[in-house]
Amino acid sequence: MPPDDGHSMTTLPDEAGRERAEEHIDSLLLPARRLLRQHAPVREILKEIKEHVSPLDWASWHVQKCIHRMLLSDPVQDIFPLAPQYRATFIRRLCDELEEAVRRNEEGEVIEPIFRELNVLLNQPARSFAPGEGATHYVTFECPVCKPVHSSFIAHDGLDIPSFQKVKHANNRDGQQDEKESNTRILAIRMAPKENAVGLKLWEACYVLSETLLRNPELCYGRDVVELGAGVGLLGLVAAYCAGAAHVTLTDVDDKVLLFLRANVEANVTTGALATLASNGHLAPRRAEALVPSIDVAPLDWTRSREAEALFDPGARRKGHLGMRSRTILAADCVYDRDLIPAFVDTLTIALRALPPPHQTLVLVASTLRNPATFACFQGLVATKGLVMEDVTDSLADRNGNASPFYCPNRAAVRLTRISLPSGSERVHE
Repeated sequence: MPPDDGHSMTTLPDEAGRERAEEHIDSLLLPARRLLRQHAPVREILKEIKEHVSPLDWASWHVQKCIHRMLLSDPVQDIFPLAPQYRATFIRRLCDELEEAVRRNEEGEVIEPIFRELNVLLNQPARSFAPGEGATHYVTFECPVCKPVHSSFIAHDGLDIPSFQKVKHANNRDGQQDEKESNTRILAIRMAPKENAVGLKLWEACYVLSETLLRNPELCYGRDVVELGAGVGLLGLVAAYCAGAAHVTLTDVDDKVLLFLRANVEANVTTGALATLASNGHLAPRRAEALVPSIDVAPLDWTRSREAEALFDPGARRKGHLGMRSRTILAADCVYDRDLIPAFVDTLTIALRALPPPHQTLVLVASTLRNPATFACFQGLVATKGLVMEDVTDSLADRNGNASPFYCPNRAAVRLTRISLPSGSERVHE
């Protein structure tokens, strides 16, 4: 049983009305809803609920009503549905927990709206899908939007970047936000059902590097951003929607992956994806002046150096061309296949040497350390190319995941590195 910390219905003031009590419970269920939207393990979601709402109160009609509203009638899930099998598993486990709470209390019952959800599941015929088939589903994330507080610039490891901080809202005396909108953006990622392709999954390194951009938006703000091996595109979308990138180019090589990339860019242009969250966690109307970020999807085969040279050429004239702005190159979980590492390092080298001074190119690579020999191969090839690798995990990443919008229990295995040209190097003009 969780400690009596004011999170239980039984600890609410007697004079609190029904509406205020339900608003209080809704706020306690927000962390569980974030986990549910991300397809976190069901046991972790139930654990999160129990940590904030005493199991003694689960039999309460008010608590069950809030659980149904927040977790089973979520408007974001209406727009971006969960995987059907995952949702079914969650509802079954939730009903088991609620029935157990009713038995322990020897009073009450599971409310009809929740039972109705269960009956719909029980009456659906079982189906099995081949790889790549099945209903489209999404994972969604609530990410903070960061804005510059003034136009002054500060030095950061040789880079000139604007001063930044996350937008913060003042709370009123009741602890609620006074603004109609919070500084949170919903990002939606379409996932492939039962798909084993490496490029169509979300990996730990993507979460850690995305967190890094949210903690340090100056790494992207006002810059051209290119994501290598973008997969489903979460990292690039964080740079575009939350970290203020001037233009984002998402690249990958597989045709199916590129199809999902384009679908995810389009999904986040819809009104639903652009909506912000009100202080109570519900969808708020999109502001009319909200701008759609500049995002491009482009094929890029690392083994074909001419493709990389064309992509990074600042003089190229094409739709969504990078132009003559400083750049940030991002790569998450791209160091996993020793056969691909030489081509990957070649691509990084081309990117670093493409821009003439005074423009700057920042390269950040996040790698999950699964095989030390593979990462050592990467380190060796970077050195062979005359590049400098610096471990910036402790200085930029969030080791503990405090207040992270991403469920990432394996973050400790991720290493964040910055790749750069040797000090004093300049682009060679041909």
